[in-house]
Amino acid sequence: MQKKCTKFSLNGKKTEYNGWDATERRTFMAGLIQTASLHFGGAHAEESISADEVNPITVTLPLEPASGGTFSIRCTLYDDRSDGLRIYRAIVDTGSPYLVLPSTELVNSNPLFPDLLGSSLTNFFSGLGFNNINNEKGLLTTSEYLPTEEIYGSVKGRIDWKLADYKFRDPQLQIASSLRRGVVGVLDYQLTAESTGGSDADAYALLGLIQNNNPNADRSRFPDSRPTFLEQQRIKLSSTDESSINSFSLNGPAQELKLSTSTLITSDDNVMPLIDLRQFGDFVDHYAVLVDSLTLDGSTIDSKGVY
Repeated sequence: MQKKCTKFSLNGKKTEYNGWDATERRTFMAGLIQTASLHFGGAHAEESISADEVNPITVTLPLEPASGGTFSIRCTLYDDRSDGLRIYRAIVDTGSPYLVLPSTELVNSNPLFPDLLGSSLTNFFSGLGFNNINNEKGLLTTSEYLPTEEIYGSVKGRIDWKLADYKFRDPQLQIASSLRRGVVGVLDYQLTAESTGGSDADAYALLGLIQNNNPNADRSRFPDSRPTFLEQQRIKLSSTDESSINSFSLNGPAQELKLSTSTLITSDDNVMPLIDLRQFGDFVDHYAVLVDSLTLDGSTIDSKGVY
């Protein structure tokens, strides 16, 4: 499947995926788009950007191959009070808004990359004084948000909403200073199995890159929204200043995720404007474009057959 470069400029939604599970959807998108950039600007931007457009700051995180042909980044939960930590591989997901963690039923039995180094890595960190490495206590604390019932693919399950301190490989990427800790979701066993393929060794977290919820969504159909990952995240500009994230870029061949305080789209790019379908009832601002037809592997579907 060939796709050289796709550039966006924001607003959007997805529709039904006709029974594909979560891993199949992400695998499809990984093959379809080699390079994609998205700018949170235009009429549907919901928060102002304080970054200096002349001197933008861009954070680059390495992508690693993950389940089903997807990409992941590393995310570390930590607790300064107890020296506890846990490293997650989080699949980058452009179809969801939250940072969610796998079921603790899987995590507790497979701490810290069990498929790579197993107990030897746990023992190594324990020898350095990280004594709570196998214990979720302190890493996840109670939030003000009640559990919600969610659907991933065709599977219905529960997400518990917790507070956590977490970091990424670039220290400039951090939780907003106005927040004590970030809100994260913890999937139950059923949702974890659906989103990662069900293998204990592949108990990935998910890093959602949708920025905005729909405050007017039908709450009889969709649960109350929670703070999205991008709403809570900031890029550090100096010891006292920080900025919202204004755009991101996914580069498959280079295996890089870029997050920037300014647009990553240049005047030379071929821009595909995104459509905001929240006006039709979507519960988050999914990324979608209008197409006349779509050709995959020589087969063409016109717009009447695309759902």
